[in-house]
Amino acid sequence: MRVKGVFGIIGMLLLVVGGATLIPFGVAVYEHESRVAWSFLATMMVLVGGGGSLSFFLNRKQIDELTHREGVLTMGFGWLVVCLCGALPYLFSGALTSVPDALFESFSGFTTTGATIISDIEAMPRGILMWRALSHWLGGIGIIVMFLSMLPFLGIGGAQVYRLELPEFFGERVTPRVSESARVLCTAYFLFTIVLFWLLFLGGMNAFDAVCHTFTIVASGGFANYNDSMASYTSPFLQWVMIIFMFLTGMNYAVHYKLLHGNLKSLLRDEEFRFYFLIVLVFTLIVTMFIAPQEGPLAGGETGNSFRTSAFQVVSIMSTTGLTTADYTLWPMLPQALLLVLMFIGGCGGSTSGGFKCMRVLLLLKCVYDELVMLLHPRAVRRLKMSRASISNDVVNSILHYLVIYLLGALICAILLAAMNLDLLTAFSSALSCISCVGPAFGLPGADGNFAEFPGLAKIVLSLGMLLGRIEFYAVLVLCMPTFWRE
Repeated sequence: MRVKGVFGIIGMLLLVVGGATLIPFGVAVYEHESRVAWSFLATMMVLVGGGGSLSFFLNRKQIDELTHREGVLTMGFGWLVVCLCGALPYLFSGALTSVPDALFESFSGFTTTGATIISDIEAMPRGILMWRALSHWLGGIGIIVMFLSMLPFLGIGGAQVYRLELPEFFGERVTPRVSESARVLCTAYFLFTIVLFWLLFLGGMNAFDAVCHTFTIVASGGFANYNDSMASYTSPFLQWVMIIFMFLTGMNYAVHYKLLHGNLKSLLRDEEFRFYFLIVLVFTLIVTMFIAPQEGPLAGGETGNSFRTSAFQVVSIMSTTGLTTADYTLWPMLPQALLLVLMFIGGCGGSTSGGFKCMRVLLLLKCVYDELVMLLHPRAVRRLKMSRASISNDVVNSILHYLVIYLLGALICAILLAAMNLDLLTAFSSALSCISCVGPAFGLPGADGNFAEFPGLAKIVLSLGMLLGRIEFYAVLVLCMPTFWRE
């Protein structure tokens, strides 16, 4: 295994993240937050120094034909290193003094989970708030897109990393070459960022909040600048803008590419999108029916406001963004149960969303339907299809295997949390939320709560759960196999 080439690639990642610290550094200087500014300067020196040293090993001969195994190592170890280094500004600035707290916040940021241990967010320095939001933006698809765009000479090695980061998207590449696909994704990502910023700014947000919440929403993250998340913004225009963009970021970026090129028919032909839209619509209508009769800010007192509140929470949870405008833990039990289901399903494949993904759920439902048909008509011959494309048994088997791993991972995580004296609702919803990269949960870390009261060990367990869920288990679990390291 050419470990030097892998280290070189990770070094380039650290250089990208180190360069990105210039943004919160500039904010800290502007806000006269001297200690925070020095913390980002120190972080930059560590990342640029370490990244530069590692990238010294980077040369085309070593990584031009990076193998699949080396791509797995790059993805798994690369994400781990970036998340660990992302905790440095919190510790250097003194914003967070506990190592488990800093790691939790960093892992939550880069994995676009949005769970937090900060009880008083509004008391945080603005430089730190910008770093939280920026880690979301980088962790969505920013790092992988910029990374592939910078290194077009990776050849098949780049394809291996790309396959692990966006497995469903890779199955339908929008351009023949990985570097060209990365530029396409980069264009869509930047376009969403620019358009959303101006809509939020023109809708009444100040520039700082507009930038931070743009980074959060585009990456399907969940960090907000206020203790009540998005409840401070009662403007219908702002809430609908956020609903629309949360919905868009939950879609497959291959579909976005086709839409940008005027292929509107592809949207209607895409079965996963139709399934995604149907779930959002049906669940929103059901939740609205239950909360509309309620009085007060939870339901808005009017059906129109109730529908907007319901749509915001449904889209936010399903896209795994995790922002909130209402305390959903006070809703009737059925709407809460539906939100729990959405935590598991997640957004579409090839999006910045987490969760099990709509594509996998839809394929499994199709398999169940085919089995029922075969029971009635044993001699029938049926082919499993998705958007007119035939799906092989190998794909179905891989989805079933991943379902087992996904549920088993959530169960083990929940059991570990329960062993630390957390109640069952808190333990199971927190495990599912972090592995699905959603953010909010039920129980202690509800809509108005956070993970601050969790034991330090529980925060470490959940941080690892976020990482496993973000890169879909395999890129980390395979590193634990002894056969992986054998020649």
